[in-house]
Amino acid sequence: MLIAVLLAAVGVAAYSKFSNSEPPQSTQIPSPAVRAQTPPVISKTTKGQASVIDGDTIEIHGTRIRLFGIDAPESGQLCTAQGKTYPCGGQAALVLADKIKGHVVECRPKDQDQYGRPVAVCFAAGEDLNGWMVAHGWALAYRQYSMDYINQERDAANSKLGIWKYEFEKPWDWRRNHPERRPPSENNSSKSPRPTGPQRVVYYPPGDLSGKRYQTMTECEQARQRAGNVGVCVMK
Repeated sequence: MLIAVLLAAVGVAAYSKFSNSEPPQSTQIPSPAVRAQTPPVISKTTKGQASVIDGDTIEIHGTRIRLFGIDAPESGQLCTAQGKTYPCGGQAALVLADKIKGHVVECRPKDQDQYGRPVAVCFAAGEDLNGWMVAHGWALAYRQYSMDYINQERDAANSKLGIWKYEFEKPWDWRRNHPERRPPSENNSSKSPRPTGPQRVVYYPPGDLSGKRYQTMTECEQARQRAGNVGVCVMK
């Protein structure tokens, strides 16, 4: 009987201890999720009369703008057909200049390039110029950065439009194989590569693929204005 009383007392004490105690609280503060730093989205739309630098670069109000998602042949790039060479880079620039002639161009930035210049989708008369250049075979879909224009590229290639009627290096391969022909950055950024060869500016009037050479872009633009703002100035 005495043993039963003692066991009952121990049970009551144990129950009282555990029922009056608070459950243990964690003192560790959860760490906030770490997010990768991303550059701010450029939101300023640029609109105005545009000058063509090459088949995928234009200038509006002194700002160089790279056309998003496409890569056109470089200004000094040549293509071949039946053993003859053709200045397909200059042709791409002329085609773009003719397309936007007389139109206000509106560019909606999506990103910026390594030199801080806006990379944008640009429109003339409501038409996507980036997609138009690819659809007509004068630029390729730049798959490294976007898959937006691969359908236009496929159709242009099947129809042998633009540069697809030639044999050519893809522009990114051409730049890798011709590092001495890369143009300097247009914004004089400290991150810009220094030119490794002499640069010249060529004015291509409409229908003239041989071009006229000038020492500076300013001289070339003045000649283009005297001609009625037709054609294109290309740095080579």
